[in-house]
Amino acid sequence: MPSPDRVQKEYERVSKILRTTPFHQCFDLREDPNQRLPLNPGHYAFRIEKEILYIGKASNLRTRLNYSHPVFRRLWMDLIQPEQVRLIWEPTTARYVDYLLWIEKRMLFVLRPR
Repeated sequence: MPSPDRVQKEYERVSKILRTTPFHQCFDLREDPNQRLPLNPGHYAFRIEKEILYIGKASNLRTRLNYSHPVFRRLWMDLIQPEQVRLIWEPTTARYVDYLLWIEKRMLFVLRPR
């Protein structure tokens, strides 16, 4: 079981990756996500340039991030084009699986996505 300090550091690491990865390096939603998404647990974010639209967690990123995800309906309703949105994810190690929800809640509170 990791210490609270180690969990906080994992939150900071994941949060930084989701916030600061250059937009052009994020996954283009016009491609098939099942080709690249890992089967690992982790966190993900939908972004428009530097703005985070949505943050989530998954025990299996590939099965969670398919085209039936609720964010796709929201993008359609907001008339946001697929080329404007990118996906970034960061798998986690088994050590932090029990803390996925805590890390997600912390990111939602701090980053305040749309």
